[in-house]
Parts: sequence; C-alpha cells; structure tokens
Amino acid sequence: MYSLTTDSEATSFGRFYTGKGCQYKEQLQFILLLMDTNKKKSSIIAGSQGHGMVISFDNARSIPVNYSITEYRKINNYDEEYGYRIIGEWNPNKRLRLLRLPDWEMNGGIASRCSEECPEGQQRIPDSKVEMRCCWTCRPCDSGYYLPDPRKPCEECLKGTIPSSDKKSCIEQKIKYVGLDFTSAWALVPLVFSILGLISTSAVLVIFFLHHKTPIIMASGRELCYFILAGIIVCYCYAFVVLLEPTEVSCGTLRIGIGLGLSICYSAIFTKTNRLSRIFEVSLKMMKRPSYISPESQIVICICLVLIQVTLTVLWLIITPPDVPIDFKEDEGGWVTFCQLDKISLLLGLVYNMFLLILCTIYAYKTRNIPENFNETKWISFTMYASCIIWLAFIPIYCSAVKDYKVQSIILAMSVSASGTVILACMFLPKIYIVICRPERNVRYPTTSSATGTGTSGSGPPVRYLRGSSKTQDQLQQPSPTFNKSGSGSPFLLRTNHI
Repeated sequence: MYSLTTDSEATSFGRFYTGKGCQYKEQLQFILLLMDTNKKKSSIIAGSQGHGMVISFDNARSIPVNYSITEYRKINNYDEEYGYRIIGEWNPNKRLRLLRLPDWEMNGGIASRCSEECPEGQQRIPDSKVEMRCCWTCRPCDSGYYLPDPRKPCEECLKGTIPSSDKKSCIEQKIKYVGLDFTSAWALVPLVFSILGLISTSAVLVIFFLHHKTPIIMASGRELCYFILAGIIVCYCYAFVVLLEPTEVSCGTLRIGIGLGLSICYSAIFTKTNRLSRIFEVSLKMMKRPSYISPESQIVICICLVLIQVTLTVLWLIITPPDVPIDFKEDEGGWVTFCQLDKISLLLGLVYNMFLLILCTIYAYKTRNIPENFNETKWISFTMYASCIIWLAFIPIYCSAVKDYKVQSIILAMSVSASGTVILACMFLPKIYIVICRPERNVRYPTTSSATGTGTSGSGPPVRYLRGSSKTQDQLQQPSPTFNKSGSGSPFLLRTNHI
C-alpha cells in the first residue's frame, strides 16, 4: 500500500509515520486505519496493480463482504480437466450480477427454493423450524373454508354458502335437512316398527271395546287399560315426529313427545300397582277400606301424574326454546340443519319418567305374589323389568352416538317404541289370548268366605286372594262381611259395582 488518496487520510498517515518513508509500509497496521476512518463511510485505497478498490465501513466498523460466483465445470473436454471460472459477483451495492449464465447438465436448471408451491386449495403454514419467509408447509383448508389468496390463511364461508370446487370462492347452497326423513333407508326400521305397533294397538282397542263386559277385562280395570293404550299410541307416533323436517314447531313437538307417551303409560301402571298393593295390605290387616280406589279416582290420579310431566316439559321449552341449528358437514355435502337435542337436556326431560319407572318397578315387585285373577301382577312385573333393561341400554348407546344425528334419532325412536311394545305385549296380549283363544277361562271366580280373601283389581268382579293372611285358622273360617259402598265392614272382602 503506497498512500491514502484523501488529504485527511494522508495527514493521519503522516502523523503516525512522519520521516519514516515507504520502506516501513509493511508495518502499517489495519487497526490504525480502522481507528482513523471510524467517522468515514468509505475509503479508496490504491493498490500495487494500479487500480482502486472501494472499502466501505458500517456502523459496527465492519467491512461488508464481496462474493465472487464461480462455476466448477469441465475446462477441457479432451483431458477431463475441471476447474473454477467466475460467472458473476455479489456485493452490497450492486447486489447480484451475472457475467454469464451457468451451464446446466439437465434441462430447465436446478430448482433452488426452500418449499414448493402449495397445490390448489391449500394454504401456506410458516415453518416454525426455519426462520425464513420462503419456507412453509402446505395444509388443506378446513371444511367450510376457502382460499382467496394462496399467500394468506383460509377464510370461512358465510352460512348458506359452501366452498367452490377450486376452493377459491364461496357459492350459495340450499340448506338441507341432515336427519331422517320418510324416504331415507335409515327410517325404514323405526317407521315399519311404529306402523305395526299402531295396527296392533288399534286391534287391542277394538277387542277391548267389543268384550268390555267380560270378566277378564272388567277385572283388569278398563279405565286404566284405555289410559295405558292411549300412552302406547303416543309412543308409536313419536317415530313419525322424529322424521319430520326440523322447524321450531317440530323440534318442540319432539321434546314433548319423548316423555308424554311414557308418562301416560307409567302413571297408569303406577296407579294400578299402588291400588293393588293397598288393597292387599288392607285385606291382611282387616282395616277399613282404602281410599281412592274407585275408577274415577284412579283416572284423576293418572291425569295429575301426567300433568307433572307436561309442566316440566313446558318449563324446559321456556328455559331452552327449541333451536334449529345450521352446521357445515363435509360428508353431507354442505350446510345441514337438525333439531338440537343434547344429551343433558334429553336426560332432564326423561328424569320424571325414570322416577315413575322406578316406582312402578318397586310396586310390581311388592305385588308379584298377589294371587290375583289371571296373574296380572306377574305380567306387570315382567313389563317393568323389561322396561328397565331398555332404558339402561338406551342411555349409554345414545350418549356414545353424540356425533351422528341419524343414529341418535333411530335409537331415540326405537327406544320409545320398544317401551310401548313391551307394555302392549306383557300386559295386553295375555288378556287378548284368553278372550279370543281360551274363552272358557274368561269366567268370573266365585266369592268365598272361608280361607279365601277376595278383592278387585279394577272395575270388575271380586278377585280371590288365596294366601298371605296373618289370621288364624279359626278367624279365617269365620264369614267375612261384605264391604258396602259407604266403607263399613271388613275390607277382607272387597266388591265394586260393574260398569
């Protein structure tokens, strides 16, 4: 290095090396030059080759690096000789400058990028492992989202619209019902099951009406039987409500129907078993006649019990009004609507019926050994045990299918219909069998006053109780007075007038 071209640099040079001459140029320290030029942005230094080179300094007193771009390739095709040749340069001012294009061995050149372009409909997700803008991963848009700009995140389509096939925009779509309908293959089983149940229940009603004065129907309590049959019809009709297109009215009806039919049936069964239990207990203790055992009283009790369920359902509708939500389901092909019936609300709607079911089961167990005409208490016990099994299986199955509305609808409709079928089969088919196929057994049992207690299970003739009395043999042999309408006399023999 011979000299510094500017005056200030020469002065500085002279200040450090006055009188020394150029023979000491090898002793020039770079640190001295850096210290003297800390306030300058660039200096031009003349080299021995006679050309100048600009050296720039940044704020950190560093010199930005210049790069030469070389290409390693075959120099001589005959000698297989390889070497480097400069094809460009890069510096902080001029940036990249290619003196000549590189020679590629393959067509199209080599792709030099961190990440490939994302396919159509997929958004860029920045790679957290690499802090560079040009590095990303690709991910498809979620259901109901579209991608207007490949460099931006996916955006959600408005309700009533779905993404287009290329995911670049949203198009309008008609909202459709995702649940069951009358033309769905899913609805075939509950629909056929309910239709057959309605036909069977109607046949039982006709037979009961035509033979309503026969002993077996009169002894079973005709009023309560008609009440139970009405509840069974409501249970079978519930499957049709499930298949209706969701509106606020149909969703409200869905809530009402799930507990109404069951409450009618269980209220009547509870009233019947409670009456039998009280009559039997009174007959053992020789106490006065129990109250509220007339047919009219039984109907009033049933209506009051059903009104409790109706009140709870109305409160449910007021606190949580029927909702028809709209949700996007890609497997269904777009926006769908259905009646919102979450498992918590469903269980709250059934809690009163579960309470009645437990009471009916307890009383059915208590009266299982009453030697009542035609073994009605035994069939009531079977009904309650089977109903408990149905609902114990229903709750876990329904809750496990929370993400599939169609499966939930089938389970709900079939559970309600199955409960009505169990009641119809266990409590009514044995009576219909005797009335139609074994009329010789449809006779009135004679009333005795020896070791046999008598009572009635409904609005019909007296019923004999053959065991269970706590009286001595001498007491049993004494004649039992007839229980008159005013309530006087011993209740060991209970009679009611035929209607």
